[in-house]
Amino acid sequence: MSVGMGSGVVILLILSWLSRGDWIYPEQLNASLTLEIPVDGDKSLGQTFVASQAGLQGIGVRIHFPEGAGGQKLQLLLFDGMEAQQPPLEAIASTQGLQDGDFVYFKFKPLPASRHHYYYFTLHSLGAASEQTIAFYGGPLESYVNGSVYENGVPVDVQMAFHLNYHRPTMLADFIKRMITGVPFALVTLLMLLLPGAALLVWISPKLELDLIEYLALISGISLAAYPVLLYALRYTPVKLSTPTIFGGFVIVAFLFGVGVWRQRRQLIGIKRNLGQQIFSPAFIAFWVIFVLSLAVRLQVVSGIEIPLLGDSYHHTMISQLIVDNGRVPNNWEPYAPMQSMNYHFGFHTMVAVFHWLTGLTVPKSVLFFGQILNALAVLMAYLLGRRFGGNAWVGVFAALITGLISKYPMYYVNWGRYTQLAGQILLPVLAVLTWQLLEQKKKIRSLFALNILLIVALALTHYRVILFYPAYVLP
Repeated sequence: MSVGMGSGVVILLILSWLSRGDWIYPEQLNASLTLEIPVDGDKSLGQTFVASQAGLQGIGVRIHFPEGAGGQKLQLLLFDGMEAQQPPLEAIASTQGLQDGDFVYFKFKPLPASRHHYYYFTLHSLGAASEQTIAFYGGPLESYVNGSVYENGVPVDVQMAFHLNYHRPTMLADFIKRMITGVPFALVTLLMLLLPGAALLVWISPKLELDLIEYLALISGISLAAYPVLLYALRYTPVKLSTPTIFGGFVIVAFLFGVGVWRQRRQLIGIKRNLGQQIFSPAFIAFWVIFVLSLAVRLQVVSGIEIPLLGDSYHHTMISQLIVDNGRVPNNWEPYAPMQSMNYHFGFHTMVAVFHWLTGLTVPKSVLFFGQILNALAVLMAYLLGRRFGGNAWVGVFAALITGLISKYPMYYVNWGRYTQLAGQILLPVLAVLTWQLLEQKKKIRSLFALNILLIVALALTHYRVILFYPAYVLP
């Protein structure tokens, strides 16, 4: 009860903070240059930008006062992109009382749909002599990647130093809306990650002494291992997968899981009682806080990105699209490349194809977002290895903390698109623990042996280099 009340108080405090006042984000900080324009009403200085949040309600630009300049009234016109058809929003501000280097802020009504939206604002001086000039601070072109300065409508290779002001209640409302709309995606992702592995474990019922988080790690790893093996096997059949067949297959697996639970209900009661006691342990709670934060950070990093980054991602997107187009692993690369054999490791791409069929996201976005899901699963696998080989749940929590929130890798994989390697690094810890369990058994269990074979095959189909770590682990 005390844990729940404490969590509730923390959530209320966070929501209270999010719903009050303005949030000013320093979008472009570099101020090594000065940009001057005549105060003539026909002349303007503008900047294109992308708003990162909902509730955009103000823009601040850093003012530079040349010698002899006085206070002036400025007009900001905000356009919905460079080729906007509708009238712009207008805001007036004065430089009276400001000093060199201060920001002059233009406020307007909050824009609820501003998140990841492209805008263009122009600045004009009102009621000043035409020979006067007004200047703003700015930086080089590379100091901001989502826009550019325009002088009298012509792009210039510099960036204005500016802040963006957001309305916190609108930001919070947009966040809640995105959380609600993301629930179906979260559910089908959990379905993909948990159902096949859980069904397989409940039927073969290997003797494992693991905690709840370790079980979830094994279940997710076994589930992911099933997809490359299944889609590769379909290569030799006339069966082709699509969204209806995938959902139909999951209905069948869910039915088999239910039957398996009914068959094993007596054994599962004891397991459930044991695992239930772990839920309120400090290590359990600490791990899930780390995991949720790690997942949130990874999803936030790619929020607003339409296609995955760099050349590896292009390659992975093409192979994933080939699998989607063919409904299974294809025999060649056509029509995207004139190659007649598909001998590239394609485990990650089969996972992306299943994710695409389940969520309906485009293949490029499926590559991007599923890559981040794998990146978060690395935190789960770090716990698995730390707990199993360190002999203590807190060792697993520390390993998860390093992997999820401190280390540069594997989070940096989003910059490279090294998702095939990441997928292999998700399967390898599961295989390592299953092999450990098999070797510890005095009486060898066929079910554990079969699970090891499944993971070995899946890892071989997922990444050729990562599987070389497996014999290096087994032999010692």
